[in-house]
Amino acid sequence: MNCNILVMGLTGVGKSSLINYLADNELAEAGFATGSGGLTRGIHTYPMVIKGQNCMVSDSEGLEASHYAFWQQMMEKELLKVDLSKPISQWYHIVVYCIGANGGRVQDIEIEMLKKLNDAGYGVIVAFTKADLASEEDLGNMTAAIEGAFDDDYHNFYYIPVCSKKTRCSQLEGKEELSTAILDAWGYSIINRMPSMVYDSVLENLPQWTKEIAVWIYNQDIGFGIFTQTKDDVLKALNAKIRNKVSTMEETIKKRKENAFSDISQVYSMLNVVLDTKALAGIDPKFNNKIEKLESNFVFESNTERNSWLAFGGGGLLLAAPYLAPFLGVGALILNALDRDNQREEMVDAFINQTEKIARNFMEQREVLRYSLAAMQGYPDGYRELGVCYLKGRGTEQDYEKFIDCMNEIINFHNENPDYQDNGSEYYIGYAFAMSDDSNSANYWFQLSADHGNERSKMILNGRDVEYVESLNDADYEKQWE
Repeated sequence: MNCNILVMGLTGVGKSSLINYLADNELAEAGFATGSGGLTRGIHTYPMVIKGQNCMVSDSEGLEASHYAFWQQMMEKELLKVDLSKPISQWYHIVVYCIGANGGRVQDIEIEMLKKLNDAGYGVIVAFTKADLASEEDLGNMTAAIEGAFDDDYHNFYYIPVCSKKTRCSQLEGKEELSTAILDAWGYSIINRMPSMVYDSVLENLPQWTKEIAVWIYNQDIGFGIFTQTKDDVLKALNAKIRNKVSTMEETIKKRKENAFSDISQVYSMLNVVLDTKALAGIDPKFNNKIEKLESNFVFESNTERNSWLAFGGGGLLLAAPYLAPFLGVGALILNALDRDNQREEMVDAFINQTEKIARNFMEQREVLRYSLAAMQGYPDGYRELGVCYLKGRGTEQDYEKFIDCMNEIINFHNENPDYQDNGSEYYIGYAFAMSDDSNSANYWFQLSADHGNERSKMILNGRDVEYVESLNDADYEKQWE
């Protein structure tokens, strides 16, 4: 599979020159004119080989206020939307965003574009072109301006100073670093975007389906006449609809995974990464049996506050065939008939609650897939998040073993580099040991994390229970599943 690269940036920053430098050949004519003004119009794609990998590198029209309509359409159509009608091989995988270092500043329109690219999950390489015309201080200030614009928003940008013309400097600069970053960003882009391709359109369809089923429930005539249905009849039909929907979702996801793994196996092979598709596609009973386990938890029971017999049992993922409690007599049946509108409303509320749990289950699977891809490619955060998933009831025991291996590597690195500070990892090491009841090791790592400023570790060392403190972070953590 080719690595598809889009080179972007303002007019005149040297995009075409950078492409020629990468290719070691005059592929793209600088200022290629198909319109007036000596500017590149549209997108022109060139094949080349970068570090042994076949690539398709696209030179693009300069991003300017006068051409912003083109770029807005381009972004929405090609870059920001994961088009499920296209295989992964036809995506743009990487964006090399060129910023002229000679200008000494990053414009607002560039920050806006970088944010959109980051939100879409791309591996973004910021190439500071014409780097020979800027000082180290200029380059540092431009990098800081980009980083500062993102605040705490997660992003993974590569910053590469590039000098692509000998006429501007005595020595060409940046080709090796840029080539290496391209392959690394390729894998990073797959990690972020492939799970969304597999799951997101399935999840996006769920709210509309939920609305349709809710309308169906409201239209059911629940009663005890010849031409009416009992609650039992309605709930049995509802169960069938839910099971069919979940089954369809699972089958769609399975097929998309198979197709996606077929595509990205070539990428991972190029990156010398073993893609364990069997492990990624497998079904782990601990993680995926939530639906099956709770099929009998939707029951009727007395509820004096609401004068209804509709209630949940256990918070399951499916509405199972209910039963009427034996103490319900004739009077209760009459009240039940009179209260059917309220019962339908409660049934809809219960159904919506359950479909939210179904959606959450699939979102959890999506994130575990993303972390697993990251771990396979060697990103420590992937291992760490898999371990946290397991500790929070998501993920598998195998994930936890990978997590412990990663934590041990971090411990060894800490021992060899005592001045290194990474209080995020230190906190999770302490958390992992606390969950395994190794209090001495847990306290050591919480203390180290607290010394580096981690507030959660400070709370634990001041007597707060570790699970209580972790629950305070659940709101932020849960955002990852939304």
